Amino acid sequence: MKINWGNKGVIQKVLSIMTFLLLMVTFQNCSEFKSSSEFLNSPNQAENPVDSEPPVDPIDPTPPTDPAPVPELGQHIVQSRMVSDGQQSRNYIVYLPSDYATRTTEAQIIIGFHPASNSAAQFQNMTRLHEPLSSKNHIIVYPDGDEGPSGRQAWNAGFCCTGANDLGFFDAILTDLASLTRIKPKVAITGFSSGAMMVYRLLCSRSDKILAAVPFGAYLRMQDVTTAMACPWSNTIPVLHMHGASDSQMDINGQANGYYPNSGIQTPPLLTYLNVIVGRNGGLVNPVTEVYDADIGSPRVRLNQNTYYSIISGQGHTWPGEVGIGQYGPGRLDVNGSATVLKFLLEQR
Repeated sequence: MKINWGNKGVIQKVLSIMTFLLLMVTFQNCSEFKSSSEFLNSPNQAENPVDSEPPVDPIDPTPPTDPAPVPELGQHIVQSRMVSDGQQSRNYIVYLPSDYATRTTEAQIIIGFHPASNSAAQFQNMTRLHEPLSSKNHIIVYPDGDEGPSGRQAWNAGFCCTGANDLGFFDAILTDLASLTRIKPKVAITGFSSGAMMVYRLLCSRSDKILAAVPFGAYLRMQDVTTAMACPWSNTIPVLHMHGASDSQMDINGQANGYYPNSGIQTPPLLTYLNVIVGRNGGLVNPVTEVYDADIGSPRVRLNQNTYYSIISGQGHTWPGEVGIGQYGPGRLDVNGSATVLKFLLEQR
């Protein structure tokens, strides 16, 4: 069609049509821009992308979290392990250094023997010997005793109270730990009640493997383990005997019927018994009463350079720091027997 440009009316109509089309295109573009703007500022997106949290993965709706902290060297790794004592399988709890598999220095083993009618786990909770120590240098062991004829879990102290091979169990624990990490050749030991009797049996029968000992609340004559002549305790071993002054289960003044009623075994006074230990540890010197540790609120007596005892006033047949129970006499919550035990054992080299 031929347009007559000389006709002003036609030109105005063409310009109007073009203007209309241009406005339509512009409106469409503006609509698209507005739609994009609304999307960018939707409630699901942050207004400031610099401060925004990363979007949640739709596959995993859990927001990202910081990684768990890596344990530092010196923290414990707790294991429950089983070994054979030559007669049966036995359990023990061990607190190992976190670097136990790669360490190049020897760790010191400390073993705690529980009382009768108790267990490794209960003695662990009672004493908490592992808590104040750096596990980088120490291994804390809580072994489980065996049930005797009475059905109570206890230790074979030689004259009582089970028929278990506890010496074999002790040896098996050391062999097992030596297979895991580097250990010092001698171990430090403590025990309560039946566990204290086990400590004394080990002093007699495994003296070459004992660094130091802190028995609490029980003792026995050497001839109750074996004959005094046969007890091969030839080297000196630092011993701190701790006892409650109000212990009616094993009176420090001795008992005609012994620790276990009707056992037929007479328990001598504590000092009579400790004289045997003194003889093994270099002989008697003038006893010295000294302030040692405020944690138990009682002085200790040094019988010679390697033999000590401490009688805790107001303490019954209960671990110092625990509540007393009925027939076992009073307890003292204001003292910390575990701290005193560790202090003595860690002083020995």
